[in-house]
Amino acid sequence: MFTMENPLQHFELHEGYACYRPVGVVSLREAEQLVSQSIACAREQGIPRLLVNTTQLTGFDSLSITERYYFTYEMASQAGGMVKVAGVTLPERIPSQKFGATVGFNIGFKIETFTSEDQALLWLLAEE
Repeated sequence: MFTMENPLQHFELHEGYACYRPVGVVSLREAEQLVSQSIACAREQGIPRLLVNTTQLTGFDSLSITERYYFTYEMASQAGGMVKVAGVTLPERIPSQKFGATVGFNIGFKIETFTSEDQALLWLLAEE
């Protein structure tokens, strides 16, 4: 369960990437903080690829376009141009236009969102 004392307890290192799978009932702001902290952790540890699976986080609605815009900028800031992020979330949390990925692309932040870890890993580990 989510605790503020150890928010990255679900952060795992794998060959060539890290994975973060937080679990709990949280507010939207807490969910954003968890994801941002995981990206900062990957950057600080020199991990260039991060899979973030938020399917087990509940307690909040999908982000509005405005919230998605600012959240993408926050994630990009934490990545510092050094971390590529593959997100896995529930289908109803992904807008059909993938607005966050478009914003990320426009500011040089490599991010994409998927509904399965298999798809996310294929994209995350693909050579560029």
